Amino acid sequence: MSKGLHVIGMIKDMKQRYRVGNKRMSPKELHAGLPRSTKKEVLGSILVRTDCGLPIKIVFVRNRNSCREWLAILSTDVELADAEIVRMHFNH
Repeated sequence: MSKGLHVIGMIKDMKQRYRVGNKRMSPKELHAGLPRSTKKEVLGSILVRTDCGLPIKIVFVRNRNSCREWLAILSTDVELADAEIVRMHFNH
């Protein structure tokens, strides 16, 4: 980012699409393509790009209120570890 500021926030599975190579995919499609994780909280992550080319990392976590559902957290700092993104988001 030009000013060195990064964003971490939750995203919803709506009309927004993220680029993986030449494919545009929804958060639901990205989640479905993740390798299955045995971890309890963090389900996995993926590096993608927005339509304007901004690299972002999306981390998928188990929803504490419904263990069958997941939540997606976006970070513009793609160097951060998944656990650190989750920690920073939920402990703001």
